[in-house]
Amino acid sequence: MGATYWQYWGKAKPLEAAVRYHLLAYHCLDVAAVGDVLLQRLGLALDGIAAELGLSATQLRALLVFFLVLHDLGKFARVFQLLAKDLSPDLVAGKVGQRCYTQRHDTLGCLLWQQALVSQLPPGLLADPANGYWADWIKIVTGHHGMPPKDERSSLSIEDFFVDEDIDVATRFVADVAGLLLPVQLPAPTRQQHQALQRHSWLLAGLAVLADWLGSDQQHFPYHDRPTHSLADYWQQVAQPAAARAVAAAGVGAHAVAPFPGAAHLTRLFHYLHEPTPLQRHAASVQLGSGPQLFLLEDVTGAGKTEAALILAHRLMAQGLAHGFYFGLPTMATANQMYQRVGNVYRGFYQEGERPSIMLAHGARDLIADFQQSIQPRDRGYAQDEPSATLQCNAWLADNRKKALLADIGVGVDRPGTAGCVAGTASGAAAAGIGAQGADH
Repeated sequence: MGATYWQYWGKAKPLEAAVRYHLLAYHCLDVAAVGDVLLQRLGLALDGIAAELGLSATQLRALLVFFLVLHDLGKFARVFQLLAKDLSPDLVAGKVGQRCYTQRHDTLGCLLWQQALVSQLPPGLLADPANGYWADWIKIVTGHHGMPPKDERSSLSIEDFFVDEDIDVATRFVADVAGLLLPVQLPAPTRQQHQALQRHSWLLAGLAVLADWLGSDQQHFPYHDRPTHSLADYWQQVAQPAAARAVAAAGVGAHAVAPFPGAAHLTRLFHYLHEPTPLQRHAASVQLGSGPQLFLLEDVTGAGKTEAALILAHRLMAQGLAHGFYFGLPTMATANQMYQRVGNVYRGFYQEGERPSIMLAHGARDLIADFQQSIQPRDRGYAQDEPSATLQCNAWLADNRKKALLADIGVGVDRPGTAGCVAGTASGAAAAGIGAQGADH
């Protein structure tokens, strides 16, 4: 009897660990479950993307989750499996001849799809499986380490990395996952839908990156080195509940925005703004568009351009056109000052009880005491459930600068001589650039 997908590892620990590896099938489901939760919490505008792809939002969500399961297809390669040769006698082994692990597993996953799976998948699983549309889906999810896989039209050959058994096992895995998660009766892709997918590919690839980050967190996804659950049971009983916990703990997701108080009640946002300037009154009343838009604010020093930009950002958020904003400043010193100014008011942009994160995003942020204090998970509050720090940033978001723009509010350094605020949604479907020009930038 040949190998099964329960004999392939996806994550591994050092030799001294009690449970040394996590089964590849389970890890793939972990990441897909996180992606499913993120689709709900990030407020991605699936309806518009789905319409362009000729799908319902439900179909698109299921398709995204299915392909996220396939993000680590390249780990079925025997050359990858033998990177850790002595994990367990229960795992696949054997000689690989002249084969060597010379390509990353993301490229190997794309290679496996293009040179084997498209011709071996069960009939009817995907309409026209060799279509480049499906190949682009694979590229999107296998690019979960922040870069696209190598082009499959290169000189690489699947035989240089996979033995025949690996290909058979991967094919069975994809078929079983499809039976669990893939919607039926997906339409055959058209050229227009392929072009639409390419337009949205970076957004969807970003979702895959984030899902893999969170789905690899051992605090929420402890290793399972035995097939104690079927795919269906693991998905329902383990992966989905763990994904909900992981996403909530990371502080990722849209927070409920407070209604804009109106031009006559700006002190609800800025307690000191008893007499708004003409620029601020204009920002509070100017007509907003329904899509991407750009505002340029130019005035003299003291005209309150920062508050005007914040007013516009909050109005966009209150209309569902944005979930947060980012301030770019010309220097670290000015970014530190803006971080304090925004930090004193940003909580008022969200409904009571919400805990949005504010991020200071520059190379010396760890030297800023206020930022260091903000990333404590929960400091000693003045009362139960009342943290003492005004500035708050989830520790998971703060542990790596690559995660900075996942925070609800960001302040950082832009190119010298410029300053601006950008408000946008998690989906990028609507955004506003608000540039401030004047003596104080």
